[in-house]
Amino acid sequence: ARQTEEGWDTGMFKAKHGNFDMMFPQPVGVTQKGGQPDTEDDIFWFRVDSEMLANTDSVASKAALERCTGLNACLENDPIVAVGGNGVSGSTFVDNAAYRQWVWETFEANALDMETAAVAHVAHVNDVPYIAFRSLSDLAGGGPGENQIATFFQLASDNSAEVVITFLEAWANRGN
Repeated sequence: ARQTEEGWDTGMFKAKHGNFDMMFPQPVGVTQKGGQPDTEDDIFWFRVDSEMLANTDSVASKAALERCTGLNACLENDPIVAVGGNGVSGSTFVDNAAYRQWVWETFEANALDMETAAVAHVAHVNDVPYIAFRSLSDLAGGGPGENQIATFFQLASDNSAEVVITFLEAWANRGN
């Protein structure tokens, strides 16, 4: 792409969702396990399993989330389990308020990460039911001052583990 006074000139390349500087969100070509060789479907959104999603209601009320780290660094608000919404993945760590805003305006993304789409892709290709739980460790450039991932990484990991364990217990006991 060439930067002009009007913005980025992408030549013949046009992305459905536009671009943010030199980032152009694209669908991924997917070949289904057992599908026809050399054929792909273009997928932009990987959907979670509807039955798994329906079973997340119990997680929101049962998961015991921590507000403070072991070193007593505390979140301003109590953490919550938010069910549903859009998550987007990209190939870069985000600490940019303008990009964070663009992602929200373009995709209404509640979470922005680097890993979930890869897991969803593998699950989709192998026809395995899939759901994702993301625990936010920072505000992707939306907070004041420096990025807080170093402070809240462990807390986010611990809270994520608590949510996953609570979900798996509820999932194992569904129908009982």
